Amino acid sequence: MTKRCKALMRQIICFNDKKGSLPGLLSAWVKIMKPRRKDWLSILKELNKMEHPLYLEVAEIALLEESFEANVRDYTKIIHFYGMNNQLEEAERTRLAMEERGFVSDQVTLTAMIHMYSKAGNLTLAEETFEELKLLGQPLDRRSYGSMIMAYIRAGMPEKGEMILREMDAQEIRAGSEVYKALLRAYSIVGDADGAQRVFDAIQLAGIPPDDRTCAVLLNAYGMAGQSQNAYATFENMWRAGIEPSDRCVALVLAAYEKENKLIQALDFLMGLEREKLIIGKEASEVLAEWFGRLGVVKEVELVLREYATGCETDLGSAGQSACDRFSVLLRRRIFHIRLRGALLTSEANLHWVAEMEMELCSAILPLMLSTCAGSSLGLRIFSSFLVLR
Repeated sequence: MTKRCKALMRQIICFNDKKGSLPGLLSAWVKIMKPRRKDWLSILKELNKMEHPLYLEVAEIALLEESFEANVRDYTKIIHFYGMNNQLEEAERTRLAMEERGFVSDQVTLTAMIHMYSKAGNLTLAEETFEELKLLGQPLDRRSYGSMIMAYIRAGMPEKGEMILREMDAQEIRAGSEVYKALLRAYSIVGDADGAQRVFDAIQLAGIPPDDRTCAVLLNAYGMAGQSQNAYATFENMWRAGIEPSDRCVALVLAAYEKENKLIQALDFLMGLEREKLIIGKEASEVLAEWFGRLGVVKEVELVLREYATGCETDLGSAGQSACDRFSVLLRRRIFHIRLRGALLTSEANLHWVAEMEMELCSAILPLMLSTCAGSSLGLRIFSSFLVLR
C-alpha cells in the first residue's frame, strides 16, 4: 500500500461524521493525491479485509470517480455484497445506477441477482431474471444454472430444479456437488424416495463419490416413505461399496423398520451388525430404546436387563467353566427368555401384533440382549438408553 493510500486509510478509520462528510474527505484526497485505479482497489481491499462499516459507502463513492475507471464487475461486486446481506433494495438500486451510466448487466451480474432473489425466497423475480439471462444469447455456465436450481429448492419445488439439472446434463455441464446434495436433501425431507434415488444416481453418474452422509440422506427418504426394505438394501449396498456406515445410518434403518412395526426384522438387522462386529452408537441405541418405550415395556425390559446383566458378569466372566456352570448359564438364559417374552406380551400396546410375532420374538431378541455378556457395546447402550427414558 502506497503512502497516499495509508494516509487515507488512517483518516477513514478515524472518521467522524460530526467533523465532516465522507464524500468530502474522498474528494479532497482525489484532488490532492490524484490516485489511480490500483490505489482505489488497494483501499477497498483493505477495508473489506477489515470488515469496516464504511466499505460499501467508500465503494459507491469510488464508482463515481473518474480516476477509479469503474466497470461492470465493480458494480457486480457491490450487488453481490448487498445480496449476501439480504439488502435487496440496495442491490437493485446499484444495478439501476449501473445501467443508467451506460453499463449492461452481463451473465455474472444477473447470476448474482438470481442468487440474491433465491436466498430471499422471491422465486418470481429469480425466474424473471433467469429468463433475462437466457435472452443474452450466451451459453449459461454451471453457476447460473445452479443459482436457479437452488431457487427452486428453497421454494419447495425440487422437481423443477431437477428439470434444469437434466438440461445441464444434455449440454454436458456438471453442477457442483453442493447443488446435487441440496436437491437430494429436498426430496429426502418430504419423503420422496423416487426423487431422492434419481438424484442419488445422478450424483454417481456425475463422478461424485457418495459418502456416509449422502447415503444417510437417501436412507431418510426411504424411511419417510415407509420403505424399510429399500432402506435396508441401500444400507447393504453402501457397505458392499466400502462405505463404512455411520451410527446415523444404522439409526435411520431402525427408524424405517419402526415406521412399519417390523420389530423382528429390526432385531435381525442389529444381530447382523453384531456378527460383523459393527459397534452401534448412541443414536441407534436410543431409537431402539424409544421404540420399546412406545410399546409400553420400558420398565419391564429395564428390570430384566438390569438383573440379567448383573448375573452374566459372574456367569460368563470366568474361563474354563465346568459342565454344570455352562448348564447354569443356559438355564439363566432360558429364564431371561421367558421373562422378556412375558414383559412384551403383557403390554396392551402390543396386542395387535402379538399373534404374528409370539413364536419368533424369543429367538430373535435373545441374541441381541446377550451382547451385553459378550463384551459388545450394544446391550449396554440399549440398557443406558432405557435409564435415560425412565
